[in-house]
Amino acid sequence: MSKWIALALVAILGGAALVAAKPLVFSAIPGRDEGDVRRRFEPLAAYFSAKLGVEVRYLYTESYGKSLGAFKEGRTQLAWLGGFSGVRGRAAVPGARPIAQAVEDTRFTSCFIAHPSTGLPSLGRFPEGIAGKSMLFGPKPSTSGRLMPEFFVRRALEGAPEEIFSRVDYGKNHGDTIARVKTGEFQVGAVACPVWDGQVRAGKVDPKEVRLIWRTPSYHDYNWTIRGDLDAEWGAGFSDRLREAILELRDEKLLAGFPRTRFVATHEGNFDIIREAAEAAGLGKY
Repeated sequence: MSKWIALALVAILGGAALVAAKPLVFSAIPGRDEGDVRRRFEPLAAYFSAKLGVEVRYLYTESYGKSLGAFKEGRTQLAWLGGFSGVRGRAAVPGARPIAQAVEDTRFTSCFIAHPSTGLPSLGRFPEGIAGKSMLFGPKPSTSGRLMPEFFVRRALEGAPEEIFSRVDYGKNHGDTIARVKTGEFQVGAVACPVWDGQVRAGKVDPKEVRLIWRTPSYHDYNWTIRGDLDAEWGAGFSDRLREAILELRDEKLLAGFPRTRFVATHEGNFDIIREAAEAAGLGKY
């Protein structure tokens, strides 16, 4: 039976049978614990299989770079990527495009935090008083911990971070940034606001020890990106069906793995500001 006949049967049967074709493989931004990440994302493969009628597998990757590399090399066809890693991946793969984002990721923000000894207040505008302080960004590839905070620094103070701050470094992750500002190792830092807010809600952050001084304007961040050859491999309209499967995801346990509430459609233009930020930071033109 040809692949195309099999696909037609799946459509007729409502996806009850799996298509005997190449499996669709997806990856997701890794966490610190492999077991936890697998528990979060492997059940998603079963959801996609049932919705699409093809075998879907989850590929664990140890880092942002390896997740991006697997997508570029064609070992994955679908990837849950950060804003900047998505832009880079799509620039390297002809026909690749973003198809969905969580509602929360259409209005993502970064938080600037400070050690209380700086005396910096919480403001509704960029805190110009951070100039001359020691600054800890997130990991260099991080959209919310490094790229976009740096973009807003450049826009507000018209200079590169190395020209603005007395010292600049890059943390291991958002939690690391919060911890090192808390100890006073760095006077100010930049983190993803959802991480900051989560730690505050959990009682892991004491405002007397480290304080929020500014939330950036919102931007588009994490996204589902697909390669451009899905329809050629699985049949006309397959990429649209995959997008719909993501948009129709309502299982609270699966959504909690991200964690997100629901997904909405997106398009490349939503990431123009990230390309602008990357170019300003000397990270290339995309």
